[in-house]
Amino acid sequence: MFAALGAPCVAYRLSAVYNAVDQSAIVQLWRDTQRYSPEEIDFQERVFARSGLAPCGTHLPPNLNPACVGNDAATDLDSAAAECRLAVCGAVEGLLEKTGLRPKDIDILVTTCSIYCPTPSMASMVVNAFGMRKDVQAYHLGGMGCANGVVGINLVADLLKAHPNSTALFVCTETTTPAYYRGNERHVRLRHRLVTNLLFRMGGAAVCLTNKPGLRARAKYELLHRVAPRILTWSQLAAAALHMLQQRRRRVAHQHQYRPNFQHSTCRHFLLHAGGAKVLDGLGEALQLDASRLGPSRAVLHDYGNPTSNLSPPLHPCR
Repeated sequence: MFAALGAPCVAYRLSAVYNAVDQSAIVQLWRDTQRYSPEEIDFQERVFARSGLAPCGTHLPPNLNPACVGNDAATDLDSAAAECRLAVCGAVEGLLEKTGLRPKDIDILVTTCSIYCPTPSMASMVVNAFGMRKDVQAYHLGGMGCANGVVGINLVADLLKAHPNSTALFVCTETTTPAYYRGNERHVRLRHRLVTNLLFRMGGAAVCLTNKPGLRARAKYELLHRVAPRILTWSQLAAAALHMLQQRRRRVAHQHQYRPNFQHSTCRHFLLHAGGAKVLDGLGEALQLDASRLGPSRAVLHDYGNPTSNLSPPLHPCR
């Protein structure tokens, strides 16, 4: 079992006013400067209205936020690096402050970011920024989209299993700068490129996990399972088996498939990827979850926007 110290996850939400997004002000800027045609502005307003994001309060880096740069967004490598440092270092600083750990207490470091994969790596940036030990085991994962956070937790768990009496720092973010679309395509079929600008927002999260027996009393959460051993109840498994037998007897290839109600499964808490309002609607329908089960994910989407890989799986409270 691997315990998480202090706060299970320190999400860095920028508090600086100049980084906050005011969508109505952005739309007005587009109209005043004629950045987009009226049809394109109408398209983006309709998409944002159904996005599930708060009209004010989510964040973009200064190099992308129209409140800072107007219509002259910067998407170069230096701007991407600045955004990454802003989010990642803020998350790590908050975690170290809450746990009381020093940078040299970290034995293992794992960082993740899907889109932004620089050389030297993001892990190297953290090591140098905080003066970690020279023998710290540092790894960076990238290019796996929204699954980066889950894969990163699996790697941390494997590393702790191989290295007893160690402390690991896991940091995940999604640097939005490389994905920002600066173009102004007029063709209606290319307008979907603007959707990423409306949904993706910046942020970072950090969590500290350890298998040191002496720190167990300070731990707040435990990582009990990386993959749930059994999701469906015995009655649901029996219903699924019966359905399969009936299909075979009838030899009907396209008969309606059995779909279990996950609200009545062994899972009691759900933290689904906040990819967008339609994504959550589709997951809720497929898994047959009510509004209360989807509430946490909708709250993340509303307050933070689509954080892509900047989500780590929940940990279980220690008993």
